[in-house]
Amino acid sequence: MTMRKDASLFVLVGGTALLTACIPIPAKHPEQITPTVVGTLSLDDGTPAVQYLIAATDESKDRTCSRPGGRGATDSAGRFQLPATSEEKKVFWFTLMENFGRRSYWVCARRAASGAPGARVDEAARTVVAGHVGGDSLDCLRWHWRDTTRLSCNAAPAYEHMALDLNWKQIIRGGSWTEGAVSGSYRVLLVPIEGWEAEARAAVQWVVDGPAGAQNAVRAQMALPTRDSVALWGASLDHVGDAWRVRVLSIRKTTWGNDIWLTFELGAPGELRGIREK
Repeated sequence: MTMRKDASLFVLVGGTALLTACIPIPAKHPEQITPTVVGTLSLDDGTPAVQYLIAATDESKDRTCSRPGGRGATDSAGRFQLPATSEEKKVFWFTLMENFGRRSYWVCARRAASGAPGARVDEAARTVVAGHVGGDSLDCLRWHWRDTTRLSCNAAPAYEHMALDLNWKQIIRGGSWTEGAVSGSYRVLLVPIEGWEAEARAAVQWVVDGPAGAQNAVRAQMALPTRDSVALWGASLDHVGDAWRVRVLSIRKTTWGNDIWLTFELGAPGELRGIREK
């Protein structure tokens, strides 16, 4: 009886390992490093980031995106395009786990003195992208926070059909505020935490809306007082009553393991207050 139980346990454990583990198969094959990427890059004031070098990498520790990956530069409208890149591998890792076409990678943006690849560059800013194997369209913003140059990007699939949408957004724009004769909109920014890319710190900017073609100055900028990090998905900016509220999901759980949603009401530049959810 004991032997039959042990055999059943062995089959169960072995079957579980087979379903979750990767199986190495000796076979030469091209393996994607980074997918095809198109997008735009803008600066804090809303103007296009002209003559910036854009690079992609599949290595989390590659802080400057210097490993092989897509390379490109922005044009006069801040647009860029990175080709898909791959390298030959000798071992194919077969897994039964489905990723639904998801492909994570990192993107770097830095200004080149001459706008040409290989030219002298300034500080590189980097962010992780929860992208797609078939390619992505990125909406990126290069900005500054806590004495550091930041890069935030929203990714949308370059193809129409997608099996899974996690709704990971690093930039949320919208709303409106007024202070005297000056008016503007809000920009909520979620900054991924290195090593824990599904978690982020959140900040909000009060952006002055200038006339068409003019720069949009950042009137104020504050970190959301969330205490803990927040999830890099599910955040929203909503109009409730006569005010605008930003809502984020805390990484911390209740004693019973339930989600904790944090809501903040936004006012004039520099004004925000926490709202206790019922």
